[in-house]
Amino acid sequence: MGRKKKERNITIDMSCICHCYGPCDPWIDIKKLETIIMQSDELQALQLKDWDGLTMVEWAKKMWISKSVFGSIYKCAREKLVDMVIKKKLLLVECPKD
Repeated sequence: MGRKKKERNITIDMSCICHCYGPCDPWIDIKKLETIIMQSDELQALQLKDWDGLTMVEWAKKMWISKSVFGSIYKCAREKLVDMVIKKKLLLVECPKD
């Protein structure tokens, strides 16, 4: 059994984000596509590094986690995005549970 997931500071307003992304080909049956689930902390990591352009120290401080944990979260998020685009899968962004 793994360690308990540490609380993370998620600052993205999840209410204004479309939660499902995927191919827009009208001939594809969306119900048959494999779905990838992206956690809110993964989306936050993408925003901090790729959109806001912060340094690794700044990312980790904003999310209340270590640099190595941030790196793992970021790597996983990037892999999910590439998998979705290359293999035509659906990407579902999961909202944090309050």
